[in-house]
Amino acid sequence: PPRSTHCISSAASDVYKRQAQHSLFQLANMCLILSFIIPNRFRHYSFCLRLFLGLGYLFFALWSGLFVCMPDVLGWSAVFFLVNLIYLCYIGYRILPSRGNKVLDELYQKLFEPLRVSRSEYDSLVKQGCIHKLERFGEYAKEGVTRCGLRTSILVKGRYAISYISRQLCLTLIYS
Repeated sequence: PPRSTHCISSAASDVYKRQAQHSLFQLANMCLILSFIIPNRFRHYSFCLRLFLGLGYLFFALWSGLFVCMPDVLGWSAVFFLVNLIYLCYIGYRILPSRGNKVLDELYQKLFEPLRVSRSEYDSLVKQGCIHKLERFGEYAKEGVTRCGLRTSILVKGRYAISYISRQLCLTLIYS
């Protein structure tokens, strides 16, 4: 019989092909492809990119550690997975909606978002202000007594009347 010129025997070659065609290896490559075809105009582009990259490296680490026993691939894949996981947590924290006051969130959506004020700018503005709750028929300011010219006020709930010498001048409605 003729001698084989291959360096690897056919039995070893079949094992190598099966390991290289393993479903974890294929799944890892699919995750990497998905991570790179996400359009960058997508709102959560960076989150999805890091998610699929992390999953791809996780599957590479599992494949290299469990099926082909390649410690160098396992090590690098684990490092890349951990880096992506840390960055994914950071991005996830950044895109989560603030768990603040519902009234202030509604104010942002109705008044500031249409003006294209970013959420971070709005949050820093809110941190500088304060909320005053008034009782029914309570007074917010009195002429000559309260210094209101140094601050901006927005009515976020209810309505109030502006009066001068017990005479009503106008009625202020919500978000004004």
